[in-house]
Amino acid sequence: MRLGQPSTKNEVATIAALPKAALRLSLWAIGADNLPGNGGNMIRTLAAALATSTCIVALATPAAAQTREYNIPAGSLKSALDAYVRQSGRQVVYRADEVRSARSPGARGPLSAEAALTELLAGSGFTTRVDGNLVAIVKAGNGDTAKSVTTSAEEGDSASQEIIVTGTNIRGVVNQTQAVRSLGTRYLDDTGYATAEEVVDSIPQNFGGGQEGFSEDGIFGTGASVATNFTYGSAINLRGLGNLSTLTLVNGHRLAASGFGQAVDISQLPLALIERIDVLADGSSAIYGADAVAGVVNFVLKSDYSGAETRLRTGFAEGGGRSEFLGSQLVGANWATGNVTVSGQYQWQSPLYAEDRREASGVRLPTDLLPKTESYGGSVTIRQDLLAGVRFRGNVFYSHKDLFRTLTTLAGRKTENSPTSELLTYGGGLTIKLGGSWTLEPYAQHSQQHLSNYTVQTNLNAAPRNGDQFTRLNQDTADLTLRGNLFSWGTKDVSIAIGGSYRGEHFHQLARAIGLTSPNIDRGTDRKVYSSFAEVYVPLVNEDDGISFIRAFDISAAARIDDYSDFGSVTSPRIGVRWAPVDGLNIRGAYSEAFRAPSPSELFNSDVSANLLIDRATAPSGTGLVPFYLLTGGNDQLRPERARTISLGVDYSPEWISGAKFSASYYNVRYRDRIVIPSVGVGVLTQRAAFGALVSDLSNDAAAVAYLNAARANGVNVFDLTPGATGATGVRYIVDGRIQNAQLVKQSGIDFAASYSNGPFSLDVDASFILGIDTSYVVGTSTDLVDTFGNPVDFRLRTQASWHGAWWNLSGAVNYVDSYTNSQLTTEPKIGSWTTVDLRAGIDLSEVTSDRFGKGFQVSFAVSNILNQRAPFVTPFASLYPVSYDPTNASPIGRTFSLELRKTW
Repeated sequence: MRLGQPSTKNEVATIAALPKAALRLSLWAIGADNLPGNGGNMIRTLAAALATSTCIVALATPAAAQTREYNIPAGSLKSALDAYVRQSGRQVVYRADEVRSARSPGARGPLSAEAALTELLAGSGFTTRVDGNLVAIVKAGNGDTAKSVTTSAEEGDSASQEIIVTGTNIRGVVNQTQAVRSLGTRYLDDTGYATAEEVVDSIPQNFGGGQEGFSEDGIFGTGASVATNFTYGSAINLRGLGNLSTLTLVNGHRLAASGFGQAVDISQLPLALIERIDVLADGSSAIYGADAVAGVVNFVLKSDYSGAETRLRTGFAEGGGRSEFLGSQLVGANWATGNVTVSGQYQWQSPLYAEDRREASGVRLPTDLLPKTESYGGSVTIRQDLLAGVRFRGNVFYSHKDLFRTLTTLAGRKTENSPTSELLTYGGGLTIKLGGSWTLEPYAQHSQQHLSNYTVQTNLNAAPRNGDQFTRLNQDTADLTLRGNLFSWGTKDVSIAIGGSYRGEHFHQLARAIGLTSPNIDRGTDRKVYSSFAEVYVPLVNEDDGISFIRAFDISAAARIDDYSDFGSVTSPRIGVRWAPVDGLNIRGAYSEAFRAPSPSELFNSDVSANLLIDRATAPSGTGLVPFYLLTGGNDQLRPERARTISLGVDYSPEWISGAKFSASYYNVRYRDRIVIPSVGVGVLTQRAAFGALVSDLSNDAAAVAYLNAARANGVNVFDLTPGATGATGVRYIVDGRIQNAQLVKQSGIDFAASYSNGPFSLDVDASFILGIDTSYVVGTSTDLVDTFGNPVDFRLRTQASWHGAWWNLSGAVNYVDSYTNSQLTTEPKIGSWTTVDLRAGIDLSEVTSDRFGKGFQVSFAVSNILNQRAPFVTPFASLYPVSYDPTNASPIGRTFSLELRKTW
């Protein structure tokens, strides 16, 4: 990647004092000194004001509009771009491996910066994406397939596009010390999927389950917090480190979490509204703050659109259930100084009944494996240039989802659940050019999540009983960021970003347990986080220096200080390096530290989801089964997590294969006090050395009865899963399976990616190999969780290929999940591997007919899991809903068919 902008003496003089004062003034400027008492109201007011009003700031005319003499001879495009950087004073970023073989006609004479760039790109096969004074040079039509570096937006008015680069706060720099994978519009369309959950589930680095059980069918898994995911949401879990350890963003900003503050529910993000998905599977707390331990996933919504697009989709699953209908509308309009883009989507999905799938043959009926879902939502984005050098961007996002699900336990207790979730987010910000490369960017946002659930429970020979619960999560944020080039030498710029932020969170829950006439839970908590951050990118050497075997050497450094109102202050640093010994080869490495405070669901659910299961496990001798107590649920004594991550990687773009790129990354995460749920299987009593103090003894039946009575007196839910419901008789062991701080968790692995694109054809290969997840619950013990039931497998792979012709397109994908063992059983039988194949075909009628109706009309047909591969068989274990598949690593849906109609107006 090449980046440059010479600085003038006047520019240096203008910004010399800015970096020193920015951190001191940033929190004051956003009103942080007044936030403890009324910060939330102030930020909501500011966010609403920024989303609807204007601001007057007088700045100089942009340099891009000025005319100057250009003398750029015809020749290689790379040389022409280097000359353009020197003569125009504008930032230009491009991939050296892409422009290496391209030619430019050059540009000569008195021209504006835009006109000169247009001339030298004429006939080269490249175009521009522009964000302020940063210009990204990309192949025409680029940015739609999966890429490893994110620099481009969609087609449209290039002068109005904003380039969002995930993984850095610095504008105009692609941080090549880390690997960001971007799934663009073309890639998303080629999957043939209907929802964001399906796309994320196909990413090998993502784990479909997790200890929070935060997935649509997670209630059938082993997650101890599944009771708190009462809206059956889906969340991202990079590397299996936990939903709470992956930070999910929308347009680079946080959203209010779902459940009990567990994670962002991505099922609330309509896929038709998403322009691209950026995945950074590396510790990023120094950039984004807490929760980015495993990495960041950023959903970029469609904006700056001109025209209209209508989509209609219908589909069904073979064997019954999970029919769907989807309709979406996108409308956008440009004017001389701005744009407005409005999008909306409606989706309906029928339930997947247990009786329709053999994977649920052991479940008591009626039970829904997947709920009935009806959802609608939309977004509005506004861009407006207020004055020369001042740009406003505002956005509003809304999502509403209604669900219905029936569940029946083995004891015949039927529960009908009717949850609802509603997400509203609105905010806005300014980009203010201060002169030269410097910009000041204030931003404020309010996000709120309202969740409710109404429950009707019936028992055999008993009258129905009702229960309900309501949860509200509000989040207010404000940021102020100063960005620019600190200084330059030669063709190299040292770029920085510094600033401060505030985040206020409020959680409140009101619940009435089944059978009660008045609420038995009314509680809440507040958290405030004040932050300051700084980031610098230093290109020490570039190819212009002419040093052998050092075509480029960059250093990236960042640090963030987060001050929590309930857990104190913590500093999260990151440092990364990139060395390019020859053209096309990058060697990178990074070290980072991260911090995560316990969520409300982890701290305050001991009185809601605390369960005592009376179950059976293999006797310590290894022969026969004995009863034991298993305590599950929340824990109000948790400590914050702290993690250290080391990553090493290689990126190679060979000159002899134009359009190809290969990447390999090694990572090593060392977690202290990681919040975990012990993986308790039927062999737990034979592994006391691994579980240590989590297993305790009861001397006799009297002690077992006393413990059981005390648990019931404290409001703990008791479930007897033993044959004949034998109660406390013979129980001699207590296993603490509650969520808790592990002494140490060490995880390492290797990611591999390969891509090739020559225009109409593209190929993407993405693989993840986990070397180990060594977990020490207490000092002196350790157990490897990889390749065990309910945990990540060691190897996952996805390969996707597509071919786009003049009037047709064809794409396909292969997904592979490796085999593993059923650790819930003493014999630990093998669970088979799972391979699925997806196909999609599309036709552009505007290319095959001159009919007016066919203009802009596209038809596509997709089949997911075309071979109808069933989820690998898992011997059911004792549970409320004994299914014969692992919901964390497979799906019971089977083969699905869908038809989509798309019309652009």
